Amino acid sequence: MTSHTKTLTALALVSVLLTACGGGGGGGGSGSFSSTSSSEVALAADPDPSTEPGVLTVTDATIPSLNGVYGSGQLTLTEVYYQQAMGVKPAVCAYQFKGADKVDATATAATGTTGTATVGTTTSTPVSIVAASTTQAAVVGSITAPVSLTDAGPAVPTAFGKITYRPSATGLYFAFLTFNGKEYASGDSVDTLVDRSGNLVRFTSKTMTATDGSTDTLKLTAIIPLHATRNANC
Repeated sequence: MTSHTKTLTALALVSVLLTACGGGGGGGGSGSFSSTSSSEVALAADPDPSTEPGVLTVTDATIPSLNGVYGSGQLTLTEVYYQQAMGVKPAVCAYQFKGADKVDATATAATGTTGTATVGTTTSTPVSIVAASTTQAAVVGSITAPVSLTDAGPAVPTAFGKITYRPSATGLYFAFLTFNGKEYASGDSVDTLVDRSGNLVRFTSKTMTATDGSTDTLKLTAIIPLHATRNANC
């Protein structure tokens, strides 16, 4: 093999390696995917605390309990991950966030109705016990105290999600956001903005539809931070 032939072969190998690694873009990661559902959005790492707060406001939800403000502190974010085109799927930038707890929700136990502890004909102070079942009688020896057992209540509703946008776009590509366990999707860029210089994405009264096959919808107005560490393509 001539020296010229060896050189061409080496250059071809370098070209193949660069293509497989997503080119020379810096920051973030790279890979390939198909992004028509949230489970197909591959992400590089678990979220880390961000330095910027995010606020999400849900209105006009067909499930009224989802309405409200989510996010009272710093969110957690992954770095923005560059995902190469695959087949008809375009290349996109993707990341996820979590930790947007509902502001007006509490995780404290409900106060239930107290019962009356009775010993013979003597009535004592009302008794209340926090537990996970309905009203029962607490029995100690021959002493019976009818009481109300109140549930500790559900965890605070929270929001988290996966967000994608195309490298050259000013709006989002796909977004999958979950509110209190129910996932909603946005499949177009209408009413969304990718603000790279401000390191954030914005939703403005964006209508989102549930992904569980129901007809449930909601409107989202939000500012969600965008990790400053991201692939050069993003």
